[in-house]
Amino acid sequence: MPTDPNANHYDLVIDGHPCEAFDVIQATLTHDQWVGFLRGNVLKYSMRMGRKDGHEGDDARKMATYADLLAKDVD
Repeated sequence: MPTDPNANHYDLVIDGHPCEAFDVIQATLTHDQWVGFLRGNVLKYSMRMGRKDGHEGDDARKMATYADLLAKDVD
């Protein structure tokens, strides 16, 4: 998943190899779990949109990102 290039809190090193938490999550879930994870995030960001001052655009972009990943994964 694309992240802010300055967001170092997403960086992980496992066995000396850099990776992102998002990639670890995807690698450890079954296909059905992965689809559920994506669907849950689409729902979360769509429900949160407009409820946090100044973050509606961020939430819309995150929702769209997860929806795009979901669409690619279920085709």
